[in-house]
Amino acid sequence: MLKSAGMRPQHIARRTSTRLCVVPADIAVGYLHGPFVPSSHRVATAPCRFQQYSTKDAFRRRPGPASQSAKQPWIQPRKPVKNNTPNDDVFPADFESQLRSLNLLGPIPYLDAPETQSPYTYHEEATITIFATSDSGHGFGVGKDNWLIVVPSVLEREEVVVKIYRDGLGFSLGELVTVQKASELRTDAQCKYFGKCGGCGLQHVQYEEQLRRKRHTVLRAFVKFAAELGIPEMQEGNSRLVSSVIPSPLQYNYRTKMSPHYDRRRPNVPLDGIGFNERGRKSILDVEYCAIATKEINQQYSRARAAFIGQVSPTAVNGATLLFRHTLIPPSKLNVKELRKGLADKYHTSNETLKYRTSTEWPPETFKSAAVVAHRAPVLDIVNGYVFQYPANTFFQTNSSILPHLTDYIRSQLRQHRHHPSYPPLSTLVDAYCGSGLFSITAHRDFSRTIGIEIEKTSLHYAIHNAKVNEARNCFFYEGDVKAIFDSLPASQKLDPNATAVIIDPPSKGCGHDFLDQLLRFGPRVVIYVSCNVKSQVEDLRYLMREAKVGVIPPAAAVEDIDNLQKHSETGANKTLYLGGRRIEVTSTGEYRTVDITRMSAADGGATVRAPVKGYRIEAIQPFDMFPQTVQVETVVTLVREC
Repeated sequence: MLKSAGMRPQHIARRTSTRLCVVPADIAVGYLHGPFVPSSHRVATAPCRFQQYSTKDAFRRRPGPASQSAKQPWIQPRKPVKNNTPNDDVFPADFESQLRSLNLLGPIPYLDAPETQSPYTYHEEATITIFATSDSGHGFGVGKDNWLIVVPSVLEREEVVVKIYRDGLGFSLGELVTVQKASELRTDAQCKYFGKCGGCGLQHVQYEEQLRRKRHTVLRAFVKFAAELGIPEMQEGNSRLVSSVIPSPLQYNYRTKMSPHYDRRRPNVPLDGIGFNERGRKSILDVEYCAIATKEINQQYSRARAAFIGQVSPTAVNGATLLFRHTLIPPSKLNVKELRKGLADKYHTSNETLKYRTSTEWPPETFKSAAVVAHRAPVLDIVNGYVFQYPANTFFQTNSSILPHLTDYIRSQLRQHRHHPSYPPLSTLVDAYCGSGLFSITAHRDFSRTIGIEIEKTSLHYAIHNAKVNEARNCFFYEGDVKAIFDSLPASQKLDPNATAVIIDPPSKGCGHDFLDQLLRFGPRVVIYVSCNVKSQVEDLRYLMREAKVGVIPPAAAVEDIDNLQKHSETGANKTLYLGGRRIEVTSTGEYRTVDITRMSAADGGATVRAPVKGYRIEAIQPFDMFPQTVQVETVVTLVREC
């Protein structure tokens, strides 16, 4: 591999702008790089609840019991990262009231005096009873002097022994040592690394209880802002809008993607560990096997790990992330198009009826499985009888066993809201963030046309390929940024918002205001919002509801672009456009009349004029257990435009 490029066969060196990584040539393992930020470029931030430790020589110790032990000193806390994980809040929103309800004697340092020195020394053990847990999987107990202790992998009313390893403002973090009194909801974890590995957070919880807790996570996220979201009945205890979590057919060995890491090391220092981030620490935990990854990925990982461990380099080696992806192998030498023909009759239903399956076999019996390690290697998967290919390093859902349930539900929601007495039936589906075309292709039979927008060229190429293979002739895919999704379409793809539905499946950080503004301006009749981060999803929905009430800010555009942009809205819900500081109105004769709002007085609106738009109401909230044994949950929200 790469011999023709003049590189030595025993190593392949791949350079990026910040890192150099050396990997064995016989294990063509793909890897990713993260940025390295020098200390001189780090930004000081305001104090937060968490404190970080550093070396003993760099900072003075604080006076008090902590300085008399082996505990490391306090330093300036790191900058908090928003939406780093779907449930990154250690403390629940109502945690203060829960702590007050204990009626503890004396002051509570976490609430009353957070600057109080911890009464525990480094690695001191404490016995506590857990009185509450959070969506992040952490539990809370009270130790001596009413000191709050936070520990993962516990359940309510359990009596546990913890070892203190870090202090915060008014609390300490501890790791679980033993469970002296277990909850009836506890079960044995199937992974020997559970509790130390930072990947899974719920392996100690029975699966039915996992589903109940994940529904509560979604419910709590929406109840907090129920009034803003137009669902005040949820604050009054009516939680029927949030359905029960649809379980995953596989609870272990389901994950089709694994990305283990190894740390940077000095010259001539052998590599001694590959794995995942250790819980509560920045170090890498050496892992031999991942219980939630597929068996094929684990087999390939074992081979790669054997080649990596003990590797020595004469120069310093930066850390890297490896990539393993599960793929299906056809049962014979049939090409993909012939394979697709054989699957069509087995899985597909007519447009009149939609079959609901209570269980789904994955991987299919007639298919063999393997794992690929090269970044650009093509991956093959089957969803509802449709064949999907995509590069290993691009996005695709990581739990294929639940994808038939997810796509069936989305299809049923679109069918449910297809007809409206005042508008034509839904005929066009727009798939934003379409990737390799999962939602566009699986739902194409219910629409006259489906349109996918993708900014990544490789994914776009595979989406077009998948549409041809699956004979989805009414699927069209275009390259474009979702910030200007409707402007990316050619004039031939003129859209009627009253007959259009939009599917959104953004990254975990959410959509962004630019996308939501254009969505409001266009005004599709139905919106399906899919997200693995319920918190960013709720934030986007809050923005959507809020901006719908006050109107959206007109986008900047030249007068010459009016005709090009008007084609997407002249028949829609919002016939008056605001472009480039001008208000464009459609006259009775069908001509455009412009009003320069930049010259209007403040009393008439002036520069603060916003385009009036129609809002949305939440019709359904359906969680899916896309990530069993973890605290993450996939949520699908159905929005219908106010007519």
